[in-house]
Amino acid sequence: RGASKIGDLVLPLLGDFISGHIHPDLVESTSLSPIQAIDWVEDRLCGAIQFMLRHSGCKTVTLPCTYGNHGRDTPKPRIATAAKHNLEWLLYRHLEKYFKNEPRVKFKVETGAHSLLDIQGKMVRFHHGDLIRYQGGVMGIGVPVEKARNKWNQTIWADYDFFGHWHGFSQGDGWCGCNCLIGYNAFAQSIKATAKPPTQTLAIFDRKWQEPVLVRQVFCTTAVAA
Repeated sequence: RGASKIGDLVLPLLGDFISGHIHPDLVESTSLSPIQAIDWVEDRLCGAIQFMLRHSGCKTVTLPCTYGNHGRDTPKPRIATAAKHNLEWLLYRHLEKYFKNEPRVKFKVETGAHSLLDIQGKMVRFHHGDLIRYQGGVMGIGVPVEKARNKWNQTIWADYDFFGHWHGFSQGDGWCGCNCLIGYNAFAQSIKATAKPPTQTLAIFDRKWQEPVLVRQVFCTTAVAA
């Protein structure tokens, strides 16, 4: 707020709130089943949204929702019918119904991979990030992101992209890959991600600026309970 007057809050829910059972080892290692995990997450997201309403000082809270690859109930990812086979999509619908009588809260629950939202005159595309193909090249994730953005922008233009999935914070011209709350784990090690503490990403959009005024990581030391 030292940089800009903030009246509207956008809280993207970008998926992979649960580990799921998409690999055999996850069946052995997860402490909760996918359905139990979704139930656990729902309470905490409700608490987080209520916390924002009470303490953010914002007039509105908009939540663009995209599902991740870990919430699916199929061995392999679906494309056209992905939402029908994803527990996180059901989670978002539950949250939308829970806050249906709260006029300050607006959900954008998509059945497709992308959620587009106009923020201060800029079109922003939110997505999980698993449709970006990266095989560990020496140039990092930036080149695959730019290629994907170029192709998507030929159909529907977006000034900025926010996504997760890749277990690390990265940023380029017109895009930001957000770090994850799960922190460093066996999967992050397998994809050679840099070991960093769990963080969330904060961005401030202002009509006076071409790019977000501020994009930074916020280190997470506490959890918001319902």
